[in-house]
Amino acid sequence: MTRLFRRLVIALAAVSPLCVPLSSEAESVLDFSIRNENRLAMTMLSDAFSDSEVTFSASQENGVTEIQIDLDGQSIYVRRSQGELYIHSSKNTDRTFSTLSEDEKVVLGTMAGLMEESLDQDNRFYAATVCVMMHFADWPSEMPLMVSLDPVQLRMGDLRLDREEMKEARRQALAKADAQQEEAPGRSAGWVSLCDVIGTMQTACYPTSLIPYIEKCDTKLVGGKQCRARCGTTCSGLCPGFKYTQDCFNHDRCVVVYSMTNRKCNAIFAFAFDDCISAPNCRNHFAGVWDVDVVYDNGESGTGTWYVYPDGTFADNVGAAGSWTRVADAIEFDYATSPGCRPVYTGFLGDTTLELGGWMECREWPRTGDWWASKRGLPLPTMPSIQSLEHRNNGPAGLTGGRAPSPTDSTVNPPLTKAQD
Repeated sequence: MTRLFRRLVIALAAVSPLCVPLSSEAESVLDFSIRNENRLAMTMLSDAFSDSEVTFSASQENGVTEIQIDLDGQSIYVRRSQGELYIHSSKNTDRTFSTLSEDEKVVLGTMAGLMEESLDQDNRFYAATVCVMMHFADWPSEMPLMVSLDPVQLRMGDLRLDREEMKEARRQALAKADAQQEEAPGRSAGWVSLCDVIGTMQTACYPTSLIPYIEKCDTKLVGGKQCRARCGTTCSGLCPGFKYTQDCFNHDRCVVVYSMTNRKCNAIFAFAFDDCISAPNCRNHFAGVWDVDVVYDNGESGTGTWYVYPDGTFADNVGAAGSWTRVADAIEFDYATSPGCRPVYTGFLGDTTLELGGWMECREWPRTGDWWASKRGLPLPTMPSIQSLEHRNNGPAGLTGGRAPSPTDSTVNPPLTKAQD
């Protein structure tokens, strides 16, 4: 078979039983032996590793993905299919279970980074395998490499939970909180996307006891400055894209209440793990409340607040409104109603996804400017509940004057007064 090579250089600064002390940058490379549409096999070689190599193989056939990683004297095996997940280490015994050390996670993170750079992320099989590697690079401390999830049972190390009992605990917790959780067609695939409710208050549920299994539900903001419900680590994410799901929302809330290493949160980690791989991307992930500042070409400036909705619409703090669209990485905010110059704002998200910035131009008369915006940790008012919103200063062009739509009250996502964190 033809041998494929892809050599990438990465700086790795780590000292561990796996790594030798470095006084300069170390070269790490991937050596592919198989790379096609549904199979991968590769070895990572590095000057930094005292062990000569780390090997990885993956295949996908008939909806089943299998992965094996050989690292530091152990083999980690992963098997995924719709509604099922199995993770096992060769170091596991009947009574003890292996986990990943911080140093091993550094090694796996290095390999994940190389894979992401060298594999086409538009290929779903490649993207899923990279996502699995990134999860291992961020594996919760002390969480065992023994996870089994199927429609009947969840197993994590020596803990076994009946799925029907877990569902009943969820039903009771939702009833006690007088709340409900968003349902979506993706439920049959094991995930519930929250793309359409980013920026609103929703219900997150998490275990308060494992034996017996008991849950509690809280109402919290999806998205915001903490990117709650995004699969991965806060606003950084883990896998390529922006995925917001119910299971990731539940796990995020659990980590806030307890900690990332708490056994209760580990018990629902498998659900979030699978969502991060399988759920769809949210192109509207920036929905929420934004403070906007603009400087015009004549030296004047203004400030305002935008309420950006997941459905492709937006309004400002004085009632003018329009629609937003995405073209590649650019986001365009086009005012449809405005007592001003009917401007169009074009911008790009910053690396943290909590900042926006770009340029604007007016349609009604010649005026241009530069603008920037920062996200607020606030829920969106129920559209079109804008009338009660106080504006900040004079507002950017198109954000001033005009009569806002009549408010529609909501106890879940109430109309806001002046935006405050």
